[in-house]
Amino acid sequence: MEYVKVKDHSNLMRDPQTQSIVNTNQSAYDEYIARRDANKETDQKSQSMEEDLANLKGEITEIKDLLHQLVQSKYQ
Repeated sequence: MEYVKVKDHSNLMRDPQTQSIVNTNQSAYDEYIARRDANKETDQKSQSMEEDLANLKGEITEIKDLLHQLVQSKYQ
């Protein structure tokens, strides 16, 4: 398949059949993939930390409730 160079962009080519733009710079593509994967990993870690924090909040609430029950039963 023949690509046509995009004016003023040495790394971009146009597919004349679909009119789509193709980036021919492999290192830029590899950098993009690495950034995307790093961002995905960071998002997953953040989500995991948020879930852990929510679990801890629930457990602390449960402990507080148990302490309240213990104190009330001691003084009744």
